[in-house]
Formats: sequence, C-alpha cells, structure tokens
Amino acid sequence: MARQALIIYLNDIGRHADEMGIDALDALLSLQEDLAQAIETRGIGEVDGNEIATDDSEGSLYAYGPDAKAMLQAALPVICRSPLAQGGQVYLRYGEAAAVEETFALADLCARRNA
Repeated sequence: MARQALIIYLNDIGRHADEMGIDALDALLSLQEDLAQAIETRGIGEVDGNEIATDDSEGSLYAYGPDAKAMLQAALPVICRSPLAQGGQVYLRYGEAAAVEETFALADLCARRNA
C-alpha cells in the first residue's frame, strides 16, 4: 500500500501564538506533540515533522501512514481545539508526491465536527 500523507497548513501562526501568550515555534511544537499522541498511539501513522516561516506567518505539520483519512479523524479533535487552526487547511495525499490530493478548510472540518 502506498504511503499517504496528512499535511496541516497553518496560516498566521505568529499572531495566534501571541494571543496564546507563547512563542510561535513553541505553539507549533506543542501541537505537533499532541498530534503525535493522537495518531501514533493508535498505530495509524507517524507525525514526521514541521516547517515554520522565519517570520512566523505560516507553518505546516506532516504525518504519514497507510490511511490519510484515518489520521485526519484521529487528529481533528486536537486540531480543532488549537487556536493555530484558525484559517488553516488540511491536505490529504493518497500516495507519493504526485498523487491525488484533497484540500479542506479547517474551519469547515471543525464546524462539521462540532455540529
């Protein structure tokens, strides 16, 4: 089975982190740890790092495993609780880099989850 990806893109994380009273990188790393707990303890994937812009304007978190949708379902409770998710997007990639990809707005996913 091809490796699938859950990519979480976070917009304006510096401002959101300031509102939380913490450094943007610390906020991103904390969310990464929470995602690892949600995904890895279920044995459905591995959280494999992050990227953050030097000006804290955006950042991304990456998880890989056999089922991108399962990773998303496990991650949503964590993501939707985080102020960093405001304005963010999720990409589900079904295979390697050139594979089919779906994009979802976190606001929509969190609203549906909370409805």
